[in-house]
Amino acid sequence: MDFIHWFLIFSEWLIVLSFIQPTLGDDPTQALINKICRQTPDYEFCTNVFNKNLHSPITNAVGLTQIALTRSLENSTNTRIFIQKKEASEKNKEMRDLYEICNAGYRAAMEVLINAALEFASRNYRIMLNFVSESEKPISDCQKIFSGIIQIGLKERNRQMEILISMTLASGRLIVT
Repeated sequence: MDFIHWFLIFSEWLIVLSFIQPTLGDDPTQALINKICRQTPDYEFCTNVFNKNLHSPITNAVGLTQIALTRSLENSTNTRIFIQKKEASEKNKEMRDLYEICNAGYRAAMEVLINAALEFASRNYRIMLNFVSESEKPISDCQKIFSGIIQIGLKERNRQMEILISMTLASGRLIVT
């Protein structure tokens, strides 16, 4: 199957998951969430993401990894769309060039996150972790490019991506250990 076909299948999966009502986890699930979120740059954001996306009160590391990976892919897709719109409307050539670099970086991040999702679905968790790790650099590079420039929206989106990736890595490591 080609990349577009896999992406469409994964997108349908995201849509189905979005209609399921979230629930709060039981004590062991909350303990697991706390353990994962302590390893991220923003504990509060992490716990909110997990708790808003729990589909069962009892969830293990595999279920939490699925939540984090799904949200990572969704956020990277939305951020790339945001960047493309900013790039298209930017009048300053230098700024357009910076957006173009970030756009390419997010495209690369999305591709490896899609590969990570495919490996996750195949239960190849170590390979999934390798792909997720690959998504960190292009996002970090985008963040560095705009570090000295006031850029409403993009800085926060990059920060959220950093947290979502760290959530995916932390929960995924629990599966493979």
